[in-house]
Order: sequence, then C-alpha cells, then structure tokens
Amino acid sequence: GVQLPSDTYMKIFHSKHDPTASSTSTVLIYNGMTTSNGSKVDVKIMDSEIHVFTRLALRDNVSSTEINNQKIAFEEIALKLN
Repeated sequence: GVQLPSDTYMKIFHSKHDPTASSTSTVLIYNGMTTSNGSKVDVKIMDSEIHVFTRLALRDNVSSTEINNQKIAFEEIALKLN
C-alpha cells in the first residue's frame, strides 16, 4: 500500500465505460492507497465512455453528459485548490 503525505488529497475519477482502463484499476488504486490518517481515498465513477473526459477539446461529437462530467470534475478540483 501507499500512504499519501499529510495535507494531500486524492480523488479518482473513473469513466464507467472506459475503453482504456478497466474498473479493476480503480479498485486496485482504491485498495492500495490511503490518506495520511489511514482513510480511503475518494472515488467517483462518471457516466462516461471517454478515458480522459477532462480533455474534450478537439474531440468530435462531445455529448452534454461529457461536458457536464468535465464541469463536475473541474469544479471539484477547484474547490480543493481554495
């Protein structure tokens, strides 16, 4: 297992229908990492078919769901930066 340094936050965003990374990888990361106080890291499974849904520029046929997923992820990241 890997324990994160103190004052470090980790959240795994995983696409539900990811063609590149299996859901097993998310489970392995979740089971193998803890926060500095021993808690589990956060995981969010997104309704997506795109591996990197935070990078939508230059993609064809981006759905409103993908745009919303990107917005949710960026908002959650921004909240942690404040």
